[in-house]
Amino acid sequence: MPLTLLEEFQAFLNEYRACWNSSNAERMTSHHSKHLKVRWANLENTVSDWGYEEAKRGWVQAYQQYQGRNPEWLFEDVIIEINNNEEAVAVFW
Repeated sequence: MPLTLLEEFQAFLNEYRACWNSSNAERMTSHHSKHLKVRWANLENTVSDWGYEEAKRGWVQAYQQYQGRNPEWLFEDVIIEINNNEEAVAVFW
C-alpha cells in the first residue's frame, strides 16, 4: 500500500531531525533546496532573510560551537500537515 503524502513527509522529517542531531553540516544541508528562503525572527523584533549559502555557513558555525560535546536536539511538534496546495508544513520548537 503506497504511503500518503503526510506519511512520506513524516519519514522525511524524521530523517531531517536525525541529520540535525548528527552534527554534520554537509549532511544537514543536503536536505536543503538551493532555492531555500528563510526568515528568522530575532529577539530585538527584527528579522533577517537568508538563503541556501547562508544556511550552509550557519550549520557549519553552529556545529563548530558544539564540537566534542555531542548535543541532542529534542523537537516538540506544534503542527505537521499537508496544506491545500499539497505542500508539507511543519512548525516545531
